[in-house]
Amino acid sequence: SLVLPGRATYKLFETDLVLKGHFTITVDADTSLQLVVWKEGTERDLPTEITKKENEAVDVWDVVFQNERIRAIGFACDQAAIVRSFSMKQTSPIPTRKQCINE
Repeated sequence: SLVLPGRATYKLFETDLVLKGHFTITVDADTSLQLVVWKEGTERDLPTEITKKENEAVDVWDVVFQNERIRAIGFACDQAAIVRSFSMKQTSPIPTRKQCINE
């Protein structure tokens, strides 16, 4: 488990990945969290908030990246939170132009 001690924005991890495609990010925590992503080129290292998909048991986000360099992924919370699990998986790639023409 990971404890977020109070109202703030936290970086879960920093990276230098270039992501392309559809991703599902799932978090199991004792309170609702806001997913934030730091992208290359954003002003003053400001995160981008990602809109959540509604689900009663866990926080789930469906995110589409289009050749975007990601600097960090984290959460914003209004109170202390315990994060029990985090997963991020690619659910489908974005088709290339050649794939679109062939279909």
